[in-house]
Amino acid sequence: MKIDGSVLGRIGLRVEDRVVSVGGHRQRRLLGVLLLRAGQTVPSAELIEAVWNGTPPPSADNTFRSYVARLRRSLDAAGATGTEVVVTEPSGYSICGSVEVDSARFEHQLETARRRLELGDLAAARRNLDDALSSWTGPPFAEFAVEEWARVEAVRLDELHTAARELSVQIDLEDNQPEAAIVEARRLTEHHPFRDRPHRLLMSALYRDGRHADALRVARDHRRRLRDEAGLEPSPELVDLEQRVLQHDPSLVRRASRHVRGHVLGDVLRSTPDAAIHSARRASESHREIPGEDGGAAELMLIAFTERVADDPEFIRCFDLDARRRSSLRHPSLAPWHDSWREPGVAYVVASAPTDGLLNPLARSDAQSAPSLDVIQRIVVDLGDALSTLHGADLSHGEFHAADIWLDGDRPVLLGPVAGLGRPARPEIDVASLASVLVSLNGRLLDAGPASNDTEAAKR
Repeated sequence: MKIDGSVLGRIGLRVEDRVVSVGGHRQRRLLGVLLLRAGQTVPSAELIEAVWNGTPPPSADNTFRSYVARLRRSLDAAGATGTEVVVTEPSGYSICGSVEVDSARFEHQLETARRRLELGDLAAARRNLDDALSSWTGPPFAEFAVEEWARVEAVRLDELHTAARELSVQIDLEDNQPEAAIVEARRLTEHHPFRDRPHRLLMSALYRDGRHADALRVARDHRRRLRDEAGLEPSPELVDLEQRVLQHDPSLVRRASRHVRGHVLGDVLRSTPDAAIHSARRASESHREIPGEDGGAAELMLIAFTERVADDPEFIRCFDLDARRRSSLRHPSLAPWHDSWREPGVAYVVASAPTDGLLNPLARSDAQSAPSLDVIQRIVVDLGDALSTLHGADLSHGEFHAADIWLDGDRPVLLGPVAGLGRPARPEIDVASLASVLVSLNGRLLDAGPASNDTEAAKR
């Protein structure tokens, strides 16, 4: 049973899709403190102090217990078991750890968005951040935000919310959407006139939009306001950015390099529900140009597994052993693996980049890109042999499509396992995927029509 607690706005509870009738101010304070400390025991004396906002009456003990009973009855009426959700402890009460509190979900998604942005996976970062921001329906703890029990946490969550909005601007900038970045950055500067980062983000967005004079005007106006109203000077970071705008620093329109364990990440070349595949190079080495799906270049690739995969218990249990097995394999149609490691929320594999990038014609649907019968036969034979090598090491690749096939010269190459890593071997899924690729390629050959077949016959 899914139970959601809300503190980002009006304090409340939902059991599945049913709203729990919490009651008046004092009962919402009771629930608010329990949600604030979800999974922890809150002493009765501390709850009583919060429920009456610091001034409990002599009869507070009995009345307080009646509030707990009412909250449990409301949970019962919504389909939950009240005594299992609001738990009696030796020294007080707790709300069970299975209750998902929106503030915890917000922080988790925000941190995931930051990690995805660091890896250059902008689409995933945007999804996580949008999910985080959708949790907000109003100020944390609503009308209780200024009360002693809620004040510190309300301020902290407000600060995180501002940071999330700043991250949204940063993602827009990285995604080359300066117009959207300008709108949100300007809102932030209006809401936080003395906060430095929104002004720097607005300057960067204006500069990328070609509005260099406007970017300098933001710096000048911010400096004047700080001096006149607060007696302060702008930060060294803002002063440095102002100088870079004056000098038309080309780095202002380039993405900053991202480093992961001694590797510099480039573009996301391929993204799947399980992982993002980045171009990469060792930080200490120059690299040769190798084309990818979107024009990126690398001599290495870094596979970054999503949090959903990386934090799965079965994946955690099997990842190291599976990665070592895969690294030991040598086959012309399996890209060599060089390194692998896992951190909370993400796992990485470093592999050699196939020399000619994605086999783009196989990933396209237009008839002109249809491969010949000879090419299709070679692809199926080479990949079938590569999959047999994986199966011999008790590994399976997992589901793949034509768009997941890379080229090394004229040879097809698989980077994986991706979908199959850290999971029990399922050779039947590999066989089904290869068959699906064969059907897809044959279908494109047929779509090419007689002209393509005539050409093939002429070649023979």
